[in-house]
Amino acid sequence: MRTPTSRTSADVIVCVHNSFDDVKLCLESVLPTLSAEDRLIIVDDGSEAKTKELCESIASNDLDRVLLIRRDKGSGFCRAANEGMRQSDRDTIILLNSDTIVVGDWISKIHNCLHAHPNIGIAGPLSNAGGWQSIPDMPGPNASPNLVKSDPETLQSINKFCAEIAAPFTYPVVEQINGFCLAVKRTVLETVGLFDEVRFPKGYGEENDLNLRAQDAGFLCAVAIDCFVYHAKTKSYSSEQRKQLTENGQVQLRSLYGEQRIRNAVRGTQQNPILLEIRSIARDAFQEKDWTISTSETP
Repeated sequence: MRTPTSRTSADVIVCVHNSFDDVKLCLESVLPTLSAEDRLIIVDDGSEAKTKELCESIASNDLDRVLLIRRDKGSGFCRAANEGMRQSDRDTIILLNSDTIVVGDWISKIHNCLHAHPNIGIAGPLSNAGGWQSIPDMPGPNASPNLVKSDPETLQSINKFCAEIAAPFTYPVVEQINGFCLAVKRTVLETVGLFDEVRFPKGYGEENDLNLRAQDAGFLCAVAIDCFVYHAKTKSYSSEQRKQLTENGQVQLRSLYGEQRIRNAVRGTQQNPILLEIRSIARDAFQEKDWTISTSETP
């Protein structure tokens, strides 16, 4: 795996709606990882006072690198994300969930994957809760995450481990990149457009649709297997609400692309041989290095 020594600047877009504790962890983890040329775009989608004030404080303390967009009334993830993308002027755009924690050179690693081949248009990292990009195991029932320690030291160690085990491999090309951390080239958005706000107003299917539209336009989707981004998967929705939103998203996707293509996209990503090998290596390492949390340790 080749690792370029330089990169162009990036816009990191974080859409926020309340969830103060997660948002604080996320934004405070992003800021130290930005280069002087990078920018953090915070789209505050109608948050209440505490989270609103946090976003305002972070933006006012770093006016050169932070742009705050305030939407007075929450309108849903897709509209907020599209607003952030409309304000972006970088070639590399990274949509990052507000319940993630990033460390180190994560932007460079994702950028390197995104620009490893001219045809790659969308990329994303590994995670404890990133759909089929998850390590050490794939998601369990109800898309339950791998329970991984989230302290900075552990996440730095996992990120370093991913870089080491990725070295012999090429970036795997897949049919789906999970939306928790989605890097997109500007040329993709210029070619296929933004998220579909009508069919996926609250998310849950919007990134799958973008992935498929991009592939129809000739772009490839790839996984930055040398990069790890922690994803908490907050409880913004109840399990029943999440289930309903997921089902609604699947209905929309099947109506657009057909049942068989959706099945093939899922299966192809699940069974990608490089991701299978990475998970196999990670399974033993996570246990040996005590990076996971047992169910008895959870509150």
